[in-house]
Amino acid sequence: MESYTALLRSIPASCAEWEELEVEHLAAEKVAVLIREGFIALSPQNFNSLKEHFPPAHLALLERHAAEFDERITEFALDAEDVRMLMRSEVLSFTQKRDLMGEVDEALIVGQKDTCRQVGGLLYAHEDHGPLSVTLLEALLRHASNVEQRITLLLNHWDCIKTGYDITLLLLACGSPYNEVTEKGKHPKIPNTPYNKALAEKLETEGYISSKSPKGEEIRINTRRI
Repeated sequence: MESYTALLRSIPASCAEWEELEVEHLAAEKVAVLIREGFIALSPQNFNSLKEHFPPAHLALLERHAAEFDERITEFALDAEDVRMLMRSEVLSFTQKRDLMGEVDEALIVGQKDTCRQVGGLLYAHEDHGPLSVTLLEALLRHASNVEQRITLLLNHWDCIKTGYDITLLLLACGSPYNEVTEKGKHPKIPNTPYNKALAEKLETEGYISSKSPKGEEIRINTRRI
């Protein structure tokens, strides 16, 4: 491929990007070189052609033009597998992945356990506090890798909560023992950790529980009777 690459590099810059290239008759190695050297322009036509004939080269095209793709996300027909792979990309920045989350149909994330886990991990690692829908947050909580990540995600995106029903939905997604907090008249206990302390404070401030009672290694949650 060295001679092919050298030949491409000899082409004048004015002829260096093709908006609609017929790639189906090319060898996969040559397609990879064309993408790497920037000769295949970022366009829906090229994306679709590469996806049909040389997957996952269509994703390499998006990565090659990451900044431009970030501005034109909605022009490309991404499916759930595309989104999953882009969230795992080592080329796209967190900001670009966050933009992607906001532009694609959230059903492409919500219905995919692996993607939810990847997205949740990214938001947790970058201490993200940006807007999320309750539907998406619920899915991220349900598939979070561990309890600390789950509760931290809930706390970091508390502003997306609008009603008591939202709190119930999200606590149920957190599993045991947090789901017990949704039951009236109960007194569940949760581990006395910094993130659980913060959660108990939020719940008390919102009036979702009547009170909390930290004691030793546990926090007793006193739920409302009615």
